[in-house]
Amino acid sequence: MKENQLSHRFRYFQRHNPNLGDLIVLSKSVRGMKYNKSKINQAFNKYISKDDYDHNDRDILLENLYKVTLDSEKYGLIEPTQKS
Repeated sequence: MKENQLSHRFRYFQRHNPNLGDLIVLSKSVRGMKYNKSKINQAFNKYISKDDYDHNDRDILLENLYKVTLDSEKYGLIEPTQKS
């Protein structure tokens, strides 16, 4: 099964930032990539444990991820390093 781009980015940032929580890793993974809300929701459900955040905070966290995926300049774009 082929790994999708978001999964690849998530694993990359998780591997290179082992001290960061999954929400921060997901935020780095979607930053500036212009993913749609459906893709963000799927990734949130896949990578973020339901026990990590209060259910009432979920919508706020998702809204922040939607903003981060659309505005790379405001939030600072950090891309995985490319092989030389």
